[in-house]
Amino acid sequence: MNLNKIIFAGTVAVSLTLSSMASAALGGAPNVDKEYLEKHWNGKQGAQSTSVAGVLLHWTADACGKLNGQVSDVTKCISQNKSASN
Repeated sequence: MNLNKIIFAGTVAVSLTLSSMASAALGGAPNVDKEYLEKHWNGKQGAQSTSVAGVLLHWTADACGKLNGQVSDVTKCISQNKSASN
């Protein structure tokens, strides 16, 4: 009975070790949220490039710097920010 427990524990340990080694070897996926990308907006509407964990992410910003936003007129950004804060 104890031998079965030892074999089971060894199998679990090897499995966990191999899975974490595989994740590290493949680099995993960087955890990036919308707010992080918007903080790195270059101030211009259109294509953006942001480096995250050595990976260059490409995304699109509107005139207000919002990820995949729809605003093309900068003057509308100011009115949106004021109405959002009220």
